[in-house]
Amino acid sequence: MKASDVEKYIESRFKVGSQVFIDDKDYTVIETAKPSSGDGGEGKTDVYVALKDDNDSLKELKISIKKYNAGHWENKISTDRFNSIFKYHPEEAVKVLDNISQVIKEKRTAFDDIGSKKKSVTLGFRLDAVQKPRVLSTDIKIHPDIQKEILSGANLSDGKRDSYVNGKKVEGSGVANYLLKLDPDDSFEEGDDVIDKFIPIDDYVDSGECPMYFSAAAVNDSWSNSSGKYKYENRPLLAYYDLNVDDQGELQEELIVDHSLTTKSKDVRNKWSSSVIEAISKKRGE
Repeated sequence: MKASDVEKYIESRFKVGSQVFIDDKDYTVIETAKPSSGDGGEGKTDVYVALKDDNDSLKELKISIKKYNAGHWENKISTDRFNSIFKYHPEEAVKVLDNISQVIKEKRTAFDDIGSKKKSVTLGFRLDAVQKPRVLSTDIKIHPDIQKEILSGANLSDGKRDSYVNGKKVEGSGVANYLLKLDPDDSFEEGDDVIDKFIPIDDYVDSGECPMYFSAAAVNDSWSNSSGKYKYENRPLLAYYDLNVDDQGELQEELIVDHSLTTKSKDVRNKWSSSVIEAISKKRGE
């Protein structure tokens, strides 16, 4: 079942004016929508539901939907997002990046994939938060505050945090407080109570059962048949290869850790000297 189909199902389940029973209380639905950001991108909330009880007390269900096979909690982490994730724990950022970089040094080189059809050369590595360990994952236990931030987005930019709901800006509407993890057999037919699958994000993290790992993913300069040239994604890098040619004409590499995640793939590619480009071309068999 597609996440978009689940969003539509939730919206149909929480029709304005309908009654719902949640957390041992009866509520009336007063608003349901998919929030939209005012500054590009999206917050963490996929479906926003506003409820009121008999005393007119407001309860918000800000639901983030994750498919069972998504693989990641958050991927291709940008510089701004990196800063917001580690906003209150900068020391954790240093530990994570140093640990991942050590894993990279032990398991990767810049030229591991140069023999592939795409003749890839690794420029560096982006940062992802994933649900299962990968080859280039860190084994450092992630601080609960950081886990909650990745799932909820409390430190996102104002436009993503205070998203628009049905055309109105609603404070905090982009900050998720419930998680819906989709299983392979979830189909949600009429009458199914999806509420039973909503997991409070704080409770999920505090239980110690949230599987989360920081991992590196290679960003490569690779041949593209469609464009007829070498291409790469311009991503912020947690670590990158500084390439040089020695006196014997051999390529030498040094892995540089960027604790600020400000160096991008384009910066690395633009630093290649003519001698490096010539040596890579030779290594590619051109």
